[in-house]
Amino acid sequence: MKIQHWIDEDVVTSSGNISIRETISILHKRLIGSIIIIDKDMKCKGIFTE
Repeated sequence: MKIQHWIDEDVVTSSGNISIRETISILHKRLIGSIIIIDKDMKCKGIFTE
């Protein structure tokens, strides 16, 4: 099986300027386990997970 079969196209992203409290709220509301943190050029800078 290839990784492309596991990729979720509905990825939640955020800038690094969001508070931890707000990030956790998004995780719970969206029923997800992680948010990709991006910079102004839409490049991945990190991942916030539960």
